[in-house]
Amino acid sequence: MTFEVTVYLDPASVRVHEKFGFEKVAHFRENGLKFDRWIDVGYWQLML
Repeated sequence: MTFEVTVYLDPASVRVHEKFGFEKVAHFRENGLKFDRWIDVGYWQLML
């Protein structure tokens, strides 16, 4: 099993993870601070 953490500001990143079979297992709203903006963070999982 492998995990990936991604920022939800980038829809292209979400599409790439889905394309390679990753499944979203968690979504944390306004969990990270980047460039003085609160961002959503997601955890993606791929069973190997």
